[in-house]
Amino acid sequence: MAANELTAEERCKKELAGIFDGVDYTAHLPEIQPMPPSFFLYGLPGCGKSYVGKKLAEMGYRFEEGDDWLTGDMRAALSRGEGFTPQQRDAYCERIIERINTINMEEIHGQRRPLAVAQAMFKRKHRRKIHEKCPQISFIQVKCAEDVRLQRLEARTEGIGRELGEKMRADFQEGQDTILRTDCGGLNTRLEALVKLGYLLRGDHLSDADPPLP
Repeated sequence: MAANELTAEERCKKELAGIFDGVDYTAHLPEIQPMPPSFFLYGLPGCGKSYVGKKLAEMGYRFEEGDDWLTGDMRAALSRGEGFTPQQRDAYCERIIERINTINMEEIHGQRRPLAVAQAMFKRKHRRKIHEKCPQISFIQVKCAEDVRLQRLEARTEGIGRELGEKMRADFQEGQDTILRTDCGGLNTRLEALVKLGYLLRGDHLSDADPPLP
């Protein structure tokens, strides 16, 4: 073969060279917007976690009441007016992680709703573990004045009442996350700001010194 003679393969490559330059292979694909941040709402019984979760549901969130995932023995302990054992808390933490990740996959392949979970989650070590295993979710500590919290518990007709709620306070470990109060006005506005802020702070653990909500 002469030095300047091309093989069939080389001629094909030469003819095709540059044909597909500048072609946008993604032009026909729909634009997929990122999900808003998901939230884990924790705090003492009666602080308003479920109320906040329902407000987020009105904003398009998938709201899950973490107490619905309690095991039978945990429900029995509450009915006796008792708290949970360390073993129960550890097992429940694993259950929470499993449920969050399952729901996250459901939403990725389904309606693509962000998730809001409301659960007291008393211990820092369990919140840290959930954060490690579910990095897509940001933690928000829901709070209110103690007298307001106790009034809410006293008004309940089921679940944790005032007496058990007062005992549980000693077991609760404060966090260093964004704080959302439910005993002052403008909750809807503050929630909207929190969702926007969550895009920047997803998964972070914040202190009171971090940028406040409007």
